[in-house]
Amino acid sequence: MPQCDAVLVLWGITRGTPGELAQNASLAQKSLEIAGVCGAQRVLFVSTGAVYGRADNPQNEDSPTPGLGAYGAEKKRAEDVVLDSGLEACVLRLANVAGADALFGAMGRDEVITLDQFENGLSPRRSYLSPQDFAVALKALVLEERLPRILNIAGPRPVDMKAIVDAARVPFSLRDAPKTALPLHVLDVSKLRDLGVVLEASASPRHLASFASERVET
Repeated sequence: MPQCDAVLVLWGITRGTPGELAQNASLAQKSLEIAGVCGAQRVLFVSTGAVYGRADNPQNEDSPTPGLGAYGAEKKRAEDVVLDSGLEACVLRLANVAGADALFGAMGRDEVITLDQFENGLSPRRSYLSPQDFAVALKALVLEERLPRILNIAGPRPVDMKAIVDAARVPFSLRDAPKTALPLHVLDVSKLRDLGVVLEASASPRHLASFASERVET
């Protein structure tokens, strides 16, 4: 393999059986082996904000990590493999990626979407990350002399899912949110901002909606 200074780890298993999701830790270990063969001293490991649990406030890099479901728990195990490796590693906990989460999957099926509505009149609010902003963040991070061991990557404000669907002009209906629904999942990006990176586009419903379908006007 060619020699390099750093390895960016993008692969992972996002859905499947518990056994399939458990392979995330094995993939993390394989990434470290590749880094060793390539002579890389730095590993940027892409993880997820799903490692955090339910919370009413933005969650920073020191917040508890019980995981949202099996996926979040297994990605936390994969993080531990990387962070315990002895290499210079930075775990990137990504927000919901525009075009790749369940909301965008539903918008791509050309059907009426059902959104939960909470007592405050809002639909679920999430931190989001657009693919372009992810590239902006990566470009900035590879130039940093020293990186934190864990870093949240997201837009500076949460976005109401209804605002994204409205901007995409996708038909939807509202239902009373069940008690199990998650009204808020927000990543605190103070550390990212301290590095001079503010991903403003990832807080724009119109920008995020551009990843939904060809129905969005450009």
